Amino acid sequence: EMGYRRALKEANIPYDPDLVIRADWTYESSLTASHALLRDAHRPTGLFIVTELMAAASLHVAQELQLPVPQEIGVVTTGNSLWAQYTHPPLSMVQVPMKEVGRQATELLFRLIAEDLDEPVHLLLPTTLVIRASSQRR
Repeated sequence: EMGYRRALKEANIPYDPDLVIRADWTYESSLTASHALLRDAHRPTGLFIVTELMAAASLHVAQELQLPVPQEIGVVTTGNSLWAQYTHPPLSMVQVPMKEVGRQATELLFRLIAEDLDEPVHLLLPTTLVIRASSQRR
């Protein structure tokens, strides 16, 4: 959420807590959260969803509510799997280098165990935006 808030601030857009919906990382809770967000008349025109599974639930709800993706609502997620290209429509995503995340986390854990870590570490890893049909407006 910090990245979302920072991006809004940089774009001079006020933060609206009603547009941040939390779910417990399951498909079912994502269905409930997506219904809460998308059935509102003042729904957003785009969603950024943390996981591909949660994004698939949002695609399902959009179809159920007859909201065409991406014409009415764009959807972007994070991940690094190949199956997101096979959803309908294929999901746009911010690809995260998961092997590097794991490597860095393991290195930091070893440093923590060895008591060689005195202050928080902030890492910035490269990501790639893969644009697919779920976010392409024509």
